[in-house]
Order: sequence, then C-alpha cells, then structure tokens
Amino acid sequence: MVVILEVLDKTRLWLGILAASTFAYFRNAHVIFVILGAITTSVIARILKRLIRQPRPKSCPNPRSTYGMPSNHSASTMYFAVYISLYLASSTPTLTVPLTLFITILLIAALSVVWSRVELGHHTRGQVIAGTIFGCLCARQWHSLWWEYALPWLVDIGFDKRLGVHEIGTVVGYVWDVFREHVGVR
Repeated sequence: MVVILEVLDKTRLWLGILAASTFAYFRNAHVIFVILGAITTSVIARILKRLIRQPRPKSCPNPRSTYGMPSNHSASTMYFAVYISLYLASSTPTLTVPLTLFITILLIAALSVVWSRVELGHHTRGQVIAGTIFGCLCARQWHSLWWEYALPWLVDIGFDKRLGVHEIGTVVGYVWDVFREHVGVR
C-alpha cells in the first residue's frame, strides 16, 4: 500500500511524461489542445486556491505549501481521465466491451490519485471532491470547445494534419517552459 501511495504521490511527473509521450507519438493539434486544457485547468485551480485560501489539513507533510482548496492534482488528473473518456466515447459509433473496460480502468486510476491526496495528508476530502468536480467540468467544457470551435477552425486553416519538425520544436519548447514554470522546475 505504501509503494502505491508513493507512486501516486508523483502524479505531476507521470502526467507530464504521459502528455509529452502522447504529443511525441501523435504530433497533432488535438494533443496540443488537450495539454493546453490541462494547463488551463491547473492555472485556474491555482487561482481559486489563492482566492478561497482554505488551508491544507494539519497532517500535510509540507506545511509551508500553498492552500488546499481545490486540489490541483485531483483537478488535473480528472481533467485528463474525463477528457480522454469523452473523446474515446464520442469517437466511436458504439461502445465496445474493451473500450468500456479501458475507460472504467482509466477513471478508477484517476480516482486512485484523488484518494491518495487524502491518504497522504495533502488535502481534505472536501478539497479533493472540489478538485474532482472542477476537473470533470473543465474536461467536459474543453471537449465541447474542441468539437464545436477548435477542430472546425483548424480544418479551415489546414492545421489539422500531423505537425512537422519546426512546429513540434516550437510547441514543445513552449509547453516545456510553461510546465517548468508551473511545476517549479529550474
């Protein structure tokens, strides 16, 4: 159990690696859009923390850390899980058993991260519930933005294809700079 909690405590690292790997493999505007949605979700959650100013629990291992409401880990993790689930469900004419099983496992994994934030003493239940709801709402909204606005616009300007080396370098550099600033990596 302790090993599982230690792995779940490194969510930022795992999500960063997953996002970068996904972008490197697919190299398309949709992956950039999804990553920008995650960054937006995280930034808004940080702003909400500063506005709400609810302290973390007394059991928090790092008492000098930021405020706790809403949980940024919960928001970001649920954003990715719900966005991917919505995308997969809306991209296929029928939900097959393997796809439903994959989505279920994905959501259970995300909820495990949410649960770990309470178990590790980083957040209260209320803080992770708020982060979870916020992340789900952001994913739903971002998913709608993709289908209703972003994708039609990208098709109109011809930017819906696989990206070349120059575009990738520019985007990766920008995302890396934002990620470093957001996570606090020097």
